[in-house]
This record gives sequence, structure tokens and C-alpha cells, in this order.
Amino acid sequence: MKNKNSIPTPTDPAFGGGYAGLKGVYGDFDGNLTGKMMAAGQTLSGPTQPFDGVIYGDVTGSLFGRSSGGNDTISGQARAIIVYGDAGKAIGDHARGGDDTITVGGSSGSIYGDAQSMLGQARGGNDVITAKFGFGGVFVYGDAGTMTDRSVGGDDVILLNAERGSAYGDAKEMSGSAVGGNDTITSMPPANAQPGMEVFLYGDAQTMSGRARGGNDTLVSGAGADQMWGDAAVMLDAARGGADTFVFAGNFGSDRVYDYRPGEGDRLQIDVADPSNPYGEIHWETSGTDVIIHVSGPSSTGDIVLVNSTHAFSVSDLLLV
Repeated sequence: MKNKNSIPTPTDPAFGGGYAGLKGVYGDFDGNLTGKMMAAGQTLSGPTQPFDGVIYGDVTGSLFGRSSGGNDTISGQARAIIVYGDAGKAIGDHARGGDDTITVGGSSGSIYGDAQSMLGQARGGNDVITAKFGFGGVFVYGDAGTMTDRSVGGDDVILLNAERGSAYGDAKEMSGSAVGGNDTITSMPPANAQPGMEVFLYGDAQTMSGRARGGNDTLVSGAGADQMWGDAAVMLDAARGGADTFVFAGNFGSDRVYDYRPGEGDRLQIDVADPSNPYGEIHWETSGTDVIIHVSGPSSTGDIVLVNSTHAFSVSDLLLV
């Protein structure tokens, strides 16, 4: 940790930098950062199987004032693991999370790119998160569990390598005037994934309310059955989504898109052999209130269901590559 008086931070090589305590592994401080304090960038490695563990990139408490988290590199492979890229509790006021690189795995876990919650005019960092988990499940939050007030999410990159899990580009809940970042979420199930896998991808949040705004997100389907929302599953009040892109390539299985809104700039990107003449590889039909798109070609194979779509679907909705 470094503040305006340049207080140095000792490190413990046994944990790849940082400290180990009863609360887990933390990079800088068992407490809060306030004022203009700046956390140092740390390389942290957590516990290994068969143990459980918690890793805090910077502090176990909160970031307030105009403090900032460090650009940390975090890794761990525990039975059950929880990771906070910056703070274990909140980021508030004008504080900012660092640009963290998080690569963890295990049987089950929860990963927060920045903190458990963001409020005030806090800003999330631009984090890169790789989550490698089995059937036990994992929850990945690009920024925080909750975002409110005028907090702003970072432009995060999430790779969900799990048989069962949920990835939120920004937070599970966004309210007030919170703004989501422009996130990229990729589903990549393990090679030995079992039938019945459940993967849920949310470009911004599960619930958006107040005057929350979604970012322009990219959701990339993997093999299997992905449940996809470019913005949020529940949109309340004056909340509004962004212009999202849903990407399909290879053998992507059978996916469901729940909030395809071309009027907001949403698009479906499909990898085809001949973009100038896709009709031999793509056709669609209406089933009740759904539009079902069938893709069968040398570049991509699978089905896309646009759930409760009120849009008159046409080839102009597609970005063909």
C-alpha cells in the first residue's frame, strides 16, 4: 500500500506477495483505504486443493475517498474460493478499482473483479477474469455484487470455463444511476463437461432498476446450452440497456437469447463460410412467440432461440463473418 507519505508495503514470499491472515490472503492491508491512498500492484497466489480460501487483491475492507486499488495478478486453485480483486466490502466516494488479472479455479467459488459493492461515484477497473470450475458452480461479477448511485463499471473480460455457473459483466444488481462497462463474456465449458451443464451470461446484471444504464457488451457462446441476456433478465423503472453483440461460431450447441433488441443496436454475429450468401447455412422459423435460428455449415452448427421476440427477424439482423 502506498499513500501520500509513501509508506512501503512489505511482502511475504510464501504467498507470492501480500499477507496471510485469519481472513485469507490480502495484498496490502487488513482494513480500509481512504483519502488518496494507492494500493500497490501485487502478485498473489491463494490456497490449493483440498483447502478453501479467500483472496483480497488489496484490502479486506473498503476503498473510500479518492483511493485506488492496485493492478494485481491473482491466482488460486482451491476447493471453494472467494476472490475480491480490490476490496472485500465496498468501493465508494470517488475511489477506483485496479486493473486486475484473476485466474482461479476449484469446485465452487465467487469472484468479484473489484468489490462486493460499489456506490457513490466509484469506478471499477478493467479486469480480466478466467474462472475454471467444475460442476459445483461459480459466480463471476466483473465489478461487484451490487452497483448503485453513480458508480461506473469497468470494461471487463470474463472467460467462464465451467460446467455450471453465472457471469455478470458488471454486477448482479444495478440501481440508481449506475452505468455498466463494455464487457466481453465468453462461455467455454471444460472438455469433459457432463450433460446438464447450466451456464448463464448477463452482459450487465440480473436486475437493473432506477436509471441504470447498460454497456455495449459482447457475449460469446460456447459448446452446450448457454442462457444469454445482453443487458439484464429483469429491467425495471427507467433502466435501459446497451447495444450488445451475441457471437456464435463452431459447434455452439443450443442457446437461448432472452433480450434481443435490435432497436437498441443488438446484433447476432454468426461465423459462416460465405457471408455473401448465407441462406444455405442459416434459416429460421417462428414457434409461438420465439424465433428459432438454425445454423448448419462448415464454420458453425447449432440453434439460437430468440425468446419472446416481437421483432420481425431478417438477414439484416445478422453480422456475418
